[in-house]
Amino acid sequence: MDIKEKPSTTEWTPIAKEGNPKKAGKYIVTRQKPTMTTTAFFEYGEWWDGPLHEWAWPEGMIVAWQPMPAPYTGKEKPPLKIWD
Repeated sequence: MDIKEKPSTTEWTPIAKEGNPKKAGKYIVTRQKPTMTTTAFFEYGEWWDGPLHEWAWPEGMIVAWQPMPAPYTGKEKPPLKIWD
């Protein structure tokens, strides 16, 4: 039995192929060494650990990014699942 879910509308953007975001802001990122998913702020052409720009991520550490999802409001419905 397969479960089909609505595909994600947000995809990862690899920095090596497509570059950094055009807008400053908070993003979900994949970093390396160690590989993990976290959040980071992009501004002034650099990735930062927080909005106060206390520490910049080293060049090449962030390998992909995607926009932050909309905040949870409690009004969203769960994705429609169709059983085959």
